[in-house]
Amino acid sequence: LGMDPVGDFDLLWIAEQCFTAPLPFDWDSRVDPNGVTYYCNLTSGHSMWTHPSEEEYRRLYKKHKDAKEASLSPQVSEPRRKT
Repeated sequence: LGMDPVGDFDLLWIAEQCFTAPLPFDWDSRVDPNGVTYYCNLTSGHSMWTHPSEEEYRRLYKKHKDAKEASLSPQVSEPRRKT
């Protein structure tokens, strides 16, 4: 997902959910002759190396990461006017 396990420690729950997420309907996991897991859509025959929901979790991570960074950045305010 592109996470930093130290810097994003508070967001590791997203990675955990991603790696334990059930497969979407019509998807199955398979293992190639080298023992590497891949995913196959039973309807279309399309296969891929990453979990079919991984992109969804990447977007979720980015959303939370951006919100975290926005809350940590200093707020710039306009100078007060003298009355």
